[in-house]
Amino acid sequence: MIESEKDYPSNWAAVSAIAPKIGCTPETLRVWYQKYLDQQNPVKIQQISDQEKMKGNPP
Repeated sequence: MIESEKDYPSNWAAVSAIAPKIGCTPETLRVWYQKYLDQQNPVKIQQISDQEKMKGNPP
C-alpha cells in the first residue's frame, strides 16, 4: 500500500487494486492501512493509550 498508493488516483483505487492480489477484501486492507497510519501519528497513539487505560479502570 505504502509504496503503491502513488501509482493510483486515490487511496480507495489503490486499496481496490491491491487487496485481491494479497487475498483480502478492499475493506479489510483499508482498515489495516488506517490502523497503520494511526500508529504513525503520535497524537493518535496517545489517544489510543488513554482509551485503553480508561477501559482497564472500571468506575
